[in-house]
Amino acid sequence: MLRTAIAKTVEDPEFLNDAENQSLSINFVAGEENQTVVQEAYEYPDDEIVVTKNAN
Repeated sequence: MLRTAIAKTVEDPEFLNDAENQSLSINFVAGEENQTVVQEAYEYPDDEIVVTKNAN
């Protein structure tokens, strides 16, 4: 329900106009896509996480 409401909001002309008037860019990513990215991140092997944490 919340995902649907947000998806509709970012298509609303008044919302988009307000964002443009404030020089804000809207780069909407659907909840399903965000969920997939997070899920994949949790599936990384521990040794890869250690390397990433230690990268500078």
